[in-house]
Amino acid sequence: MKIANIIAGLTDGKVASKRPEAFELSPGKPSPTRWPDGLTPDAAVALRHTLAGFDVTSITPDEFSALVQRLYKAGAISQEDYQQLMAIRADLHADGIRPDERVNLIEFYARKMRRLQDRIDSLDAAERQQLATITLRLDWVHKLAAMRQSPQGFGLAVVI
Repeated sequence: MKIANIIAGLTDGKVASKRPEAFELSPGKPSPTRWPDGLTPDAAVALRHTLAGFDVTSITPDEFSALVQRLYKAGAISQEDYQQLMAIRADLHADGIRPDERVNLIEFYARKMRRLQDRIDSLDAAERQQLATITLRLDWVHKLAAMRQSPQGFGLAVVI
């Protein structure tokens, strides 16, 4: 699933205007039609249900792993997305965060990013790559937080 496209559809009028005006709906069932962002209404419902019990601003590494596994099993993320998200869990472990310790993932990655950005002019190639990786992971965390806070913005209002 390309979550970046979902977010773009919320903020970019050009993308949002490309959405089909009407869907063929069976009574009480979402349309199986894929939207331009690749998310089907069924996948959107699964996504909302999966994210409902998780808050990336107060989550343990164990809970985050469970969230990622549920998203993958529900078909809401691809194998590549799964691997990218599980790398977040590895970062938590590498920083000594216990499996049952609550962490705000947005703050966790924002701190890491600020530390590198503070010395952006003196970063070597490996540190520049690290900054790029942190940026991608922070983007994922922001996307998960946004989807949890505003599921109707991700096509969930289509269910009749």
